Amino acid sequence: MRWLIGIVIVLGVLQVYSQSAKSLAKAGKKAYKQGKYETAVFYLSKALETEKTIPLAWYLAESARIIKDYETAEKWYQYIAENDITTYPLSTFWLGMVQKNLAKYQKAQISFRKYLTKNAAKKDYYTQKARHEVLSCENALMLTFDKNNVELTLLNSAVNSPYSEFQAYLDRDSLLWVSSYKPLENEDSITFTSKLLVFSYDNEWKQLPVDTNINQNEVLVSSFWLNPNRDKLILSLCSPLGNQYNCKLYKSYRHEKRWSKPEVLSTAINSVKATTTHPFLIETDSCRYLIFASDREGGFGKLDLWAVKVNELLEPVESVFNLGKNINSIDIECCPFYDLKRKTLYFSSEWNTNLGGTDVFSSYGWITNLHPPQNLGFPINTNYDETFFTISADRSKALLASNRSTHSLSTYEKCCNDIYAMEFEQPEKDTVQLEEKKQVVRKRLEDLIPINLYFHNDEPNPKTWDTTTSFAYDELYNRYVQMREEYISVYASVLKGDDKLQAESKIDAFFTEEVEKNYLKLLQFFQLMKQLLSEGEVISLTIIGYASPLNNHAYNLNLSKRRIQSLINLLYRFEDGFFLPYLNQTAENGAKLIIIREAYGENMVAQGVSDDLKNLRNSVYSPEASRERKIGIIAIKITAD
Repeated sequence: MRWLIGIVIVLGVLQVYSQSAKSLAKAGKKAYKQGKYETAVFYLSKALETEKTIPLAWYLAESARIIKDYETAEKWYQYIAENDITTYPLSTFWLGMVQKNLAKYQKAQISFRKYLTKNAAKKDYYTQKARHEVLSCENALMLTFDKNNVELTLLNSAVNSPYSEFQAYLDRDSLLWVSSYKPLENEDSITFTSKLLVFSYDNEWKQLPVDTNINQNEVLVSSFWLNPNRDKLILSLCSPLGNQYNCKLYKSYRHEKRWSKPEVLSTAINSVKATTTHPFLIETDSCRYLIFASDREGGFGKLDLWAVKVNELLEPVESVFNLGKNINSIDIECCPFYDLKRKTLYFSSEWNTNLGGTDVFSSYGWITNLHPPQNLGFPINTNYDETFFTISADRSKALLASNRSTHSLSTYEKCCNDIYAMEFEQPEKDTVQLEEKKQVVRKRLEDLIPINLYFHNDEPNPKTWDTTTSFAYDELYNRYVQMREEYISVYASVLKGDDKLQAESKIDAFFTEEVEKNYLKLLQFFQLMKQLLSEGEVISLTIIGYASPLNNHAYNLNLSKRRIQSLINLLYRFEDGFFLPYLNQTAENGAKLIIIREAYGENMVAQGVSDDLKNLRNSVYSPEASRERKIGIIAIKITAD
C-alpha cells in the first residue's frame, strides 16, 4: 500500500531540480520520519548526488530496504559499511539481508560473517538472525541448484491486478475465492480497502457480485478460511490503529445467498493487545482445531502460529497453545494450511532454510506434534516473498501468492503480490523414468555423507557405564545448541580485545557451520531415505561413535555406544515411526534399513586435544575438544531388494 504514495511524488519532479542539497536532505529526512519511504528515497537519492554523507546514506538505505528497493539499499549499506561501520554497526547485517533478497547468497554470507565477528557474544535479534543466515544462505544456494520439476502459472488480469492479491482458494465447484487489495469500479482509488472477491470460470475468470456484509467500508479483509460446504467463513478483518492495522478473527454464515454480518470470535482467541490473523480450521470426525497467526504474548517473536481446540460454534474448549519451536521462530511465521489427507502443515516463514523473504514450508505430523519443516524448494520458493500456499478442493492444483511479478503501475515491482497456480505432479509410470529418478535420489543421498553429529561433554546419560540410552538425538541436539552462549562465554573468558572477539567468533562458527549444519543435513538425509525405502530399496548405514579423551578407554567406548543408540532412537521415532518397519525388516515392499555400528571411543582423537579435567576451557569448551564428541554416518550402501 505504501507504494501508492510514490505516485504523488512525480508531481513535484520539476521543482526538485531547483532545490539545494540541504533542502533535499531535509525533505528526505522528514519523509522518512513520517513513514513516507518512497518519497524519502526520491529526495535522498537527489541529495546524495550532490554531497555524500553517511547519515543521509543511512536514511536512504533504510527507506529503500523498507519499500523493497533492494538494489538501492545494497549500494548505500555497502557504502556505509566501508566508511563508518563503528557508528552504524548494523550496516553489515542489513547489507547481508538485502543481498540475500537479491539472491546474492555468497555475498550475503560474507556480510553476515563480518557482523558476527564483532557480535557473536550478543544475544539480541540481530546476532541470532545473522548466525542463522550464515547457514541459511549456503542452503539457499544449494536449493537453487536442485530445481523442482514444477511450473507456476500466473493467473490472468481478471484475477491479478497491479495492486495486491493476498490469498486464494479454489473450492469444489471451481469458484475462486481471493482476498484482494484493488479498487473496484467507481471506487475511490485512494481510500479503498481489501476485499474477499469470488470468481467463476467459464473459459475465463469472471468476478461475481461483491458481498457487502463481509466487505465493509474502512475494514480490510486480510485472509480467510472457507469450509467445504461453502456456508461458513472465518475472516481476518483489520482496522486502522495509528500507522498500523490491528486484525481480529470473525465468523460468518451463509443463509440462502447472503453472508451474515461477521461476528467477532472469543477474546481467548482474539487477544486484546495483539493482532490475530490468517485462520485455518481443521475439522475431523472427533475434533476441530483453529490455527492462526498472532503476535500475542508468550510467542517466540513477531508473528507465531498458534492453535486452539474449538466446538461447532468456534468457541474454545481448551486453552490456546503455540505450535512450538519446530514451527515458530524469532521471525515471522504465517499463512497456515493443513492438509488432513497427508497429515502435513504448510506455512510461510522468514526463518528456517529460506531463499529470501518468506518461503513456504511443509511440516509432517498432527497439530500437537509437528516435525521440523522442509522447504518446498525452487521455483515454488524464490528470493521474493511466497505466502498462502493452498491446495484446491479437488487436489488437482496448488495456489500461492508471490511478489515475484512485475507491474508497470508500481515504481517498485516487489511491492505487490499476485496469485500463481501449479498443477500437482502425477505419479511416474514409465519404469525408465522411475529408475532415473531413483538414481538422482541415490546420488543426492551419497553426496551428503559424511554427516557428523555432535554432543555436549559426557552426553547422553553422564557418569554411567550404560551402553544404551532412551534419549533420541534430536533431544540431545536441542539441549546442546542452547548451550552456545555458555560455550562462547567460557572459551573467551580469559581473553581480551581482538583475541576475545576471535574466540567468540570461533565458537559461534563451530555451532553454526558444524553442529547445526550437520543436523540439517541429517533431516535432509532422512527425507531422501524415505523416498528410496518407499520404492523398495535396501539401505545399509555405517555409524561410527567417538568421544573426547576425558575418561578411560572402557568408559569412552560405552559412551560412544550410547551416542550411536541416540541416533537409532531418532530413526525409530521419526515421523510417527516411518522407519520402524524397515528397521525391523517387516516392510511389505521388502525394503530394509540396516545399521552397522562401530564404537571407537577416544581411539581416533586428534593429536593435541586436552584431557585435563582442571582445564575445562580447553578440554570441554574448545572447538578442538567439541569436534571429538560426535557420531558420524560415514558410509551408505543402496541396493534393490
